[in-house]
Amino acid sequence: MYSTENAIYNVILIASACLAVVIAFFIYTLVRQQKQSRAFNNMRVGVEIAQLENERKEIADELHDSFGPMIFATRMKLAAIQPGTATDRNLQAEGIAQLDKLTQTFRNYTRDLIPGSLLTKGLPTAVEEFFDGINQQQQLELSFNVTGIPEMAESATINIYRIIQEIIFNTQKHAKGSSVTVEAYCKGEEFIIATADDGRGFDYEAMIARAAGKGLKAIVNRVGLLGGDLQVQSITGKGTSYIISFPLKNLHG
Repeated sequence: MYSTENAIYNVILIASACLAVVIAFFIYTLVRQQKQSRAFNNMRVGVEIAQLENERKEIADELHDSFGPMIFATRMKLAAIQPGTATDRNLQAEGIAQLDKLTQTFRNYTRDLIPGSLLTKGLPTAVEEFFDGINQQQQLELSFNVTGIPEMAESATINIYRIIQEIIFNTQKHAKGSSVTVEAYCKGEEFIIATADDGRGFDYEAMIARAAGKGLKAIVNRVGLLGGDLQVQSITGKGTSYIISFPLKNLHG
């Protein structure tokens, strides 16, 4: 009797062990597939973002090389005219003012496409110049507080700049806020970007669930590409805050 019970026990034990191995293998396979899927998705997003940045650079170079000199030459010719009457002088002054305004708009567009100072002077300077351009237009009141910028690869610098840029654009277009504060600092082994606006807020989870908002999707993709963590808090009528943390090891390239 004892030997029969012992045999049954052994069979159950062996069957349980086999089942445990099967379950463990299934879980391992599932986790590996998920990692492969995330890696593939990050690779795809990385390629798409790289192509987008190359296209932006090509457009910015074409604008700078073609339209920039054309606008400058037109202004010089207009300024060289000797008007004979007060009316003509007024028209000349108005024309020069319009060209100066067009020049500033042109510079803003090319800077948005690819800020020249980003790779030559660094992230803080590029963000400050971007904010200055918007502040001069009195579209938003922006402030940028930096207490530490780690060394980072060119691709990481561009992606973080684009994330900040997209948050500001979203505030302009959708949140209808009047001010945004952006802070950048290192904490432990992480680089943190924290923003807060006084806009009308939105339902973040609902936006993500229905895959709405190209700007928000671009932020999520760029954060994911750098292995970062995105936390969004938004209250209707009370604004939105973003807290984005990046492992320093992921920023070195």
